[in-house]
Amino acid sequence: MVSPLLGHKANDRLRAVATVIGVGLAWVLIAGAFAPSIGLAADDVFTDTNLLRISLEIPETGMAALRAYRWKREDPNPTNRPKAFARVMQGGRVFTNVAVHSKGAFGSFRPIDGLPALTLNFDKFAPGQEFHGMTKLSLNNEVQDPTCIHEKLCRELFAAANVPVPRADYALVTLNGRRLGLYVLTEGFGKRFLKRHFKKANGNLYDPGYLHDVDTPKEIRLDSGSDPGGFPALQSVYAATLQADPEKRFRDLDQVLDTDRFLSMLALEVMLCHWDGYSMNRNNYRIYYDPGSRKLIFMPHGMDQVLGIDRPNLDLELVPPLQGLVANALVSTPEGRRRYLDRVLILYAKLFNAQDLCRRVREIDSKIAAELKHPETRWPLRSRNPQAFIKTSGDHATDIDELCARISTRAKNLKRQLSELR
Repeated sequence: MVSPLLGHKANDRLRAVATVIGVGLAWVLIAGAFAPSIGLAADDVFTDTNLLRISLEIPETGMAALRAYRWKREDPNPTNRPKAFARVMQGGRVFTNVAVHSKGAFGSFRPIDGLPALTLNFDKFAPGQEFHGMTKLSLNNEVQDPTCIHEKLCRELFAAANVPVPRADYALVTLNGRRLGLYVLTEGFGKRFLKRHFKKANGNLYDPGYLHDVDTPKEIRLDSGSDPGGFPALQSVYAATLQADPEKRFRDLDQVLDTDRFLSMLALEVMLCHWDGYSMNRNNYRIYYDPGSRKLIFMPHGMDQVLGIDRPNLDLELVPPLQGLVANALVSTPEGRRRYLDRVLILYAKLFNAQDLCRRVREIDSKIAAELKHPETRWPLRSRNPQAFIKTSGDHATDIDELCARISTRAKNLKRQLSELR
């Protein structure tokens, strides 16, 4: 468990951390990194890097409904978005009565006649209909990631750290005969996903929405489940964040929160500079109430803006300002801070080797690069709000080189910070 990259102080701490965390997580980290998940949902899609060819046909009435929609900050609830019927063709199979709605928020929403991000629900209007074992999936336009690799790479890292996260792969999409090109395909937070990660999949799955936290229960939408323990657990975790005494605050949080998984999620969000996640922005996450453990599990998604792509934060400190109430409440206790720093240390040693990560980046890119070599056709469609900033050279190979350079820069920064831990 000793890392040749760190100093003696950090390695002594790493030995102690390995003992505390135990064999279970260590096995997951060693055996699980970059390995395909074994489970019920869509294993034939996510076993490697695949390019599914998906064709959507939406009648003009549905297109008109989707065309009229624009994302609004004051109404980000996806249940209010107009839905259309679609026919979906893939691999010689035809899926009918598929519900489609536009997705995305401030940075990623695009109109249906541009490069729309879409959510497809296969069983909403056709009960029992599945697509490779999934009832719901997303087609992400990746307008905020010129490499189209952030989502897949980061989700593999979270999965390797035993943090439940939907998997990602790729699709080549056409809409009513119009070629949209490469999309990142992600599985939905559905029952199959829950069954793969939890012994009981009938717990409550919550969607807090855009920039909402546990202090706004009316804004937290119940996606599935009807367990009576779910909402009281949300109330309890919020109450715990308000506890003034640090020792009692940690105990209260630990009673209702899957602390181990939460610390791993928090550690990776910081290591990856995932500024738009729960910890630093109260965004892009779900909460599951597990009826087996009777605890809440926070689960990340929306990892397109990582590793300094949208802001120069590769020198982000190990304990940055945390907007997420639960994250801040936990790390502001002595025990929570100690466990958090220990978790960063072990995840860095096991998962954040720059050479290994860049090797994985290029392995993924070898499957998709041919679809991204023509920025003159890709980026006019994908260009985002001119007031925002995204780092892209306009040349795909250069973008990949820059991603690897950013990974290396962040790894060196983490090494320096961790070596100074006492």
